[in-house]
Amino acid sequence: MKFLHIISRNKAKEIGIKSYFTGHPCKRGHYSLRRVSNGGCVDCDLDRMREYNKTYYKENYDVFEKNRIKLKQRNPEYSLEYGRLWRSRNPNYSNEYRKMNLSKYRAYNAKRRAAIKEAGGFYSDMDISEMFEQQEGICHSCKGSLDILGYHVDHKIPLDKGGSNWPENLQLLCPTCNLKKSNKDYEDWLRTVEKYE
Repeated sequence: MKFLHIISRNKAKEIGIKSYFTGHPCKRGHYSLRRVSNGGCVDCDLDRMREYNKTYYKENYDVFEKNRIKLKQRNPEYSLEYGRLWRSRNPNYSNEYRKMNLSKYRAYNAKRRAAIKEAGGFYSDMDISEMFEQQEGICHSCKGSLDILGYHVDHKIPLDKGGSNWPENLQLLCPTCNLKKSNKDYEDWLRTVEKYE
């Protein structure tokens, strides 16, 4: 933390500056500047703003994603250049990192596909972990072990048939079952499978 001179709120008002420093932590433990206007801690205000922005982003994710895709379509050269610049600034980003964070990338790709198809909803890698626990690591279709076979995140009602990208429309299937199901409705596909068994 950089050194700050202790100054009272009244002194700061007299001098005409907008912030002051008491040398004591605020109620949330921040040793930072306070605003002369309301006596509020600057770091607390920043925390509240970050929390508000996160909530606002989650609530309006579909709008942000559509705008991002539109921007990418209007400015493909900029998007490519931005991608190159990002990769040069993040040299540790690699296939190994992708493999270690596979559920995050699956969630990201599903969001992207849902936005392109204008289907609502999104899910996180935490949602996938919860699904895995709820299914007890078993494929919904063949009852095989997902630990051994691996898994794909499946949309029960496919995105191109009006399904959403919310966790309620998702399940974990082993790769073989998911590829056999393809873009069929899960219930219809199950009836077909049972018919030929």
